Amino acid sequence: MKNKILLCFYRDWGARVSDSLINNLSEKYEFYTARHTKELEALNASVNFDLIFFIGWSWIVKKKILDSSLCICMHPSPLPRYKGGSPIQNQIIKGEKESSVCFFKMTEEIDAGPIISSHPFSLDGDLQDIFNRIESQCVKHIPTIIQRFVENDLTFSEQNLHDATYFARRTPDQSEIKLEDIQKFPASYFYNKIRMLQDPYPNAYIKCKNNTKLFITHSYGSDYISSR
Repeated sequence: MKNKILLCFYRDWGARVSDSLINNLSEKYEFYTARHTKELEALNASVNFDLIFFIGWSWIVKKKILDSSLCICMHPSPLPRYKGGSPIQNQIIKGEKESSVCFFKMTEEIDAGPIISSHPFSLDGDLQDIFNRIESQCVKHIPTIIQRFVENDLTFSEQNLHDATYFARRTPDQSEIKLEDIQKFPASYFYNKIRMLQDPYPNAYIKCKNNTKLFITHSYGSDYISSR
């Protein structure tokens, strides 16, 4: 009998990861997918899953689901740093150059469970470049985690929570670039702010006359930033 595995995601890059796993591993495992918490809860009520993977997720997972199966989450930060919401945005705006695709066992405490593995990736370039790197790391490493789970060979390392940093999910009003910001921050700050807020996130914007907004969806790299 095949192991039953539920893949949970909501971003397009997560869907591509799911498609790759299903296309390459469906002969070995029985896959299901959920793109919203209602789908997750409905499937979990009707199917006994051996493993549930969260490949990017935006909702609290209920305790009864965490207790029903081994739940593994992918978090795009070097846990225990940058726990919480908007991890990519918060790392970029803080000037981080490198991050990690981190797989961990989910617990009731957000992003605090023991780590299975962590794999570095660059935060350079446009947001789509970053998503592509996350996608590539997921496609590469999730099959190994599944195989180790089936072979009862998964190992976990507890997080050092003394080193933890937590950031709340960013809100759309934080996408605004204000005059006082321009006077306060260097050009590199705005380069990072604009690229971290490319689609599908609330784009950076400037408030203009008559309560209109100018949205800024692209910024050039460091070669175009001058101190003159």
